[in-house]
Amino acid sequence: MSLIFRLSWVVLLSFFRKRMDLLDWSRLKLRVLPTDLDINFHMNNGRYLTLIDLCRMDLFLRTGLLRLMFKYRWAPAISSLTMEFRKPLRLFQRYTLRSRIIRWDRRLVFSEHEFLVGTRVIARGTSNTCLVARNGIVVPPARIVKLLGWSDETSGGALK
Repeated sequence: MSLIFRLSWVVLLSFFRKRMDLLDWSRLKLRVLPTDLDINFHMNNGRYLTLIDLCRMDLFLRTGLLRLMFKYRWAPAISSLTMEFRKPLRLFQRYTLRSRIIRWDRRLVFSEHEFLVGTRVIARGTSNTCLVARNGIVVPPARIVKLLGWSDETSGGALK
């Protein structure tokens, strides 16, 4: 249940935060809640993946991508996600989750995600995502970048 409140908070905050460039870090300051814990009383491995979705939503909202997704009825699909865990996050511990797009190719968008306590990386992950149209066809990232008003030059040459 806490995720609906966190998602609502991310959506509400997006109205007051500045617009992001496609390659900027999306940052969320969070705290480990009792609903995040596993039987070892640290954050459940699956919860990391769910929280990455919150950061992804912040990125969708603040880049204008969510508006396009509704307009064209595109849905995000994760094709792969890997995580590396270094240290556990404990109950009520504060941390920062940050995500960003690294690059894209003809079909996929490649992102990285980090969970930080201070400047120390607690967990790090990578994901490959695509947007799928209603007909099941993958939307080329170049089209998305163009519709958002960015070019290869303004996005740091990430188009590969």
